[in-house]
Amino acid sequence: MYEMSVRDYTIDESSGVKEKGKYLGLTEEGTVNSSGESTGLDYLGNLGVTHVHLLPSQDFGGVDETHPEDSYNWGYGTQNYNVPEGSYSTDPYHGEVRVNEYKQMVQSLHKKGIRVVMDVVYNHTYDTDESNFNKIVPGYYYRITEEGDYSNGSACGNEVAAERVMARKFIADSVVYWAQEYHVDGFRFDLMGLIDIETMQLIRDRLDEVDDSIFIYGEGWTGGDTIAEGEMAESENAREMPGISVFSNVFRRGIQNYVSGIFDEGTAMNSVLFGVVAATENEMTRQSMGSWTKDPTQCINYASCHDGFTLWDLIRQNCISESEEMWKKRNRLSAAIVMTTQGVPFIQSGEELLRSKVAEDDPERIYSNSYNANDYVNSIKWDSISENKDMIAYYKGLMEFRKEHKGLFYETTEEIQELLNFIDGLEDNVIGYTVKEDKNWLFENTICIIYNPNDENTSVNLPKGRWKVYINGEKAGTEVLSTVKGGEAASIPDTSAFVMVRTTMKTEAIYGCAGAVAIIIAVLAVFLVFRKKRRGKQ
Repeated sequence: MYEMSVRDYTIDESSGVKEKGKYLGLTEEGTVNSSGESTGLDYLGNLGVTHVHLLPSQDFGGVDETHPEDSYNWGYGTQNYNVPEGSYSTDPYHGEVRVNEYKQMVQSLHKKGIRVVMDVVYNHTYDTDESNFNKIVPGYYYRITEEGDYSNGSACGNEVAAERVMARKFIADSVVYWAQEYHVDGFRFDLMGLIDIETMQLIRDRLDEVDDSIFIYGEGWTGGDTIAEGEMAESENAREMPGISVFSNVFRRGIQNYVSGIFDEGTAMNSVLFGVVAATENEMTRQSMGSWTKDPTQCINYASCHDGFTLWDLIRQNCISESEEMWKKRNRLSAAIVMTTQGVPFIQSGEELLRSKVAEDDPERIYSNSYNANDYVNSIKWDSISENKDMIAYYKGLMEFRKEHKGLFYETTEEIQELLNFIDGLEDNVIGYTVKEDKNWLFENTICIIYNPNDENTSVNLPKGRWKVYINGEKAGTEVLSTVKGGEAASIPDTSAFVMVRTTMKTEAIYGCAGAVAIIIAVLAVFLVFRKKRRGKQ
C-alpha cells in the first residue's frame, strides 16, 4: 500500500507533469525530472506497488476550488461525499469535468496494474450547523450531548451518528456508489473508531455484492472523547469485523523506536513482534501484547504515514548525532521489517526518496502535522531521485521479494501458528524467525529473517542447510547476494535486516519417492523372477 496525495504527488516543478496537482497529472506518461528520470505515473508503475492510497479526494472544504494555489489542505473535512474534489480538476466550474478526470485517473492507474484506494471521511463533516446533513434533518445525523453540544470525538467540531438508520444507509450507499461508478478498489476510513461495528459490517456486505476483493481498512481509534455507545470499529475489536483491516499503531510506535535504537526495556521489540505475527493470536506475543485480529490480512503494518513526521525526519531527530549514512541504514532496516512481516505493508509516498517536510524559509523547522502547511512542505521533490537511487532500488527489491514469497503474507492465523517459528537464544533486541512455504509438490522453502537493530554485529546459529541471502543491510531483491552455511554461527551486520531462503525436499515427498522407488524395485524383481522362470522352462 502506497499512501499519496493527488496534489502532493505532482505539484512540484520537478515532476515534469503538465497538469500539476490534478487528477490528470496521474494519467500522464513519459514525464521526467530535470535529470531525465521517470516521475509520476511511470515511476509508480516501475516501483512495484500494488495499491495506491489516495488522501481524501471527495469534495472537501478548506481550499478554494477556483484558486487552489492560494491555500492548502489534506482534505479531511468533507463537504459533498459523492462528488470528486474540484481543486484537483482542470475546471471546477463544470461538474462533468471533475467526474471524467477522476475516472481517467483511476483508469490510468489500473492500466499500470495498480489498484486505487480512497481515503474517506465519514466520521465528521467540514461544516456543522450549516452542513448538508443539518439542512436535510437538523441534528439527526450528528451525536449531540445532553447539554445540546456536538460530541467532538473527531477533534474537528462534530461526529456523524453512523449508528442511526439513515446515516448508516447514506454511508453504505456512498461507498457502493464510488465502487460502482468510479471503479474504486478500496476504502480507508478516517477515525474508523467513531463508526459502529454494525455499520462497518453493512458496508462490507454491500461491497461484497459489488466485488469481494474491494479492500476496507481504517484507523481503529478516535480523535477525542465521544458519547458513542456500543461496539465501535476500534483496532481491539478487529475480530468482530471480518474482512475489515486496521492500522497497527502499536507496531508503528514500536518500529519507530526499534530502528532508532530506543528499546524501552523491550517494549519496542515486543511491538515489532506484534507486527511480525500481524496482531494474531501467538504464543510469542500473548503475554506482552495480546492479539487483535482474527486473521493476518486484518493488520496494516507501517512505520510512517501522512500524519506525523516522515520516517526520514523521525530518524534524523531520534539519532541527531549520527551520520547521514547511519540514518540511511536505519531507514533500510525499517523498510525491510515492514516488508517482511505478516499482514499488509503500508508506506508513505516518498519514504524511499528520504522525504522530508521542512519549511522553505527555515530548514530547521520540521513539520509533524502539515495538513495546512503549503506545497513546498508537502510536495514530492522529484529531483531527489538521483541522490537516492540505492534507496529506491532497495524498496523496489523488497517489494519484488515479497511478491515471490507466499510465506510472507499468509491469510490465516493457523498458518502463522504452524509455519512461523521464532529463533531462541538471540542477543537483546535481536529478532529472528523462520517461515515455511510451499514451493511446488516436491520442494519447500524456509525463509529465515533476522532483524538486528543494535550498533554491533550479532551472531546467530542458523538451522542446517545452504542458505541463499536475498536481503541484507545494503541490497534487496530476487537475486542471490551470497550464501551462508547453516549449522554454525553466522554474523549478522549491525542495524540491518538479513533475509535468507533454503530450499529442501518435503518430508512427505521423500517418503513418497522412497515408496515409489520401493514399488518399482519390487515390480522389477517380480518381473525378473518371472522372466527367469520362463527361460528355465524353455
